[in-house]
Amino acid sequence: MRVFMLQAALLLSLSGCGLVSNTSPWNERCSAPKTTSNGMLAIKDGETLKCQIRVFTSNMGCSEKFTNAQGDDGLACTNSEGKGAIFFFDNNGVLKSHEFLSK
Repeated sequence: MRVFMLQAALLLSLSGCGLVSNTSPWNERCSAPKTTSNGMLAIKDGETLKCQIRVFTSNMGCSEKFTNAQGDDGLACTNSEGKGAIFFFDNNGVLKSHEFLSK
């Protein structure tokens, strides 16, 4: 009985491993971005992609239902401290401009 309980516990612990995604968000459609020495996204107009910013802002509140006067797609994100950023992208999803905001 004791061996069965150990096997069951081991099986349950291993099945939990499948719940954690080990896959990278980076692929042929969204290449890995340049990062700073502390792992933060190195944001550069003309280089950084919308898909890269989405990964780094996934834990923030974001909205993308707006455009600027030039018709560029917008993405605005804020964190729980009221700090945030506004990003504008061209039709190919490449960052055209951005601005950081603080409360």
